[in-house]
Amino acid sequence: KLGFIGEAIDGGFADYITLPAHLLEKCEPETRLDVAALAEPLAVALHALKRVDAPDGHPILIVGCGPIGALCAVAGNLLGDRKLLVSDINDQRQLQVCSLTGADAVDLQAFDQFSNPSNKLVRHVIDTTGNVGVISLLVSQLSGASLALVGIGEGSFALDPVHLVEREISILGCHAFSSELGDAVRMLETYPDVFAQLIGPMISLEQVPTIYDQISLGHADDIKTLIKIDNE
Repeated sequence: KLGFIGEAIDGGFADYITLPAHLLEKCEPETRLDVAALAEPLAVALHALKRVDAPDGHPILIVGCGPIGALCAVAGNLLGDRKLLVSDINDQRQLQVCSLTGADAVDLQAFDQFSNPSNKLVRHVIDTTGNVGVISLLVSQLSGASLALVGIGEGSFALDPVHLVEREISILGCHAFSSELGDAVRMLETYPDVFAQLIGPMISLEQVPTIYDQISLGHADDIKTLIKIDNE
């Protein structure tokens, strides 16, 4: 059973906490703590990349440029020799991810896996939005492809299993991570300046309700928002 502090149990704002040693990942003394805070979402991104399992040279379409989507793009760019395509309704975040990774932006409504900026057939797709409308659109567009679902949204849509059979579409669920947390920490320590570009200005605890509402409404341009708690 997987649970998170502050979600499954209380303690999200504790100054100190006791945990079994095997659950901890050691950071080097020089590790930037703001960058280290990306370890959990980066582990999720690495798990999604592992699940979709695209060979080198094969392009990946990543839908959504929030924290998980952006981290999928950055990690995918660092780990493999392939072209990346990204799509997001927020032009600012999409542009930032493209600038950081060399990915090409695509209009999802007009996306064609056979004719796209990668100049290759796209058979590997990661959805990080969790939006059932987006997922339904991808299922209708793809053939002979693997679609990894990482985002958690709400709602449902009609899915015809015959369509999956005839189009040979594989749908992969990607929940959290398994053994990727250590790899995430090492990657963050190796490329801190790259990952730091995903972090927006830190906010105070008092700003959380306002910023959270902006993020929920899709009005936030920053990719990752971190909270700095003043202990004074």
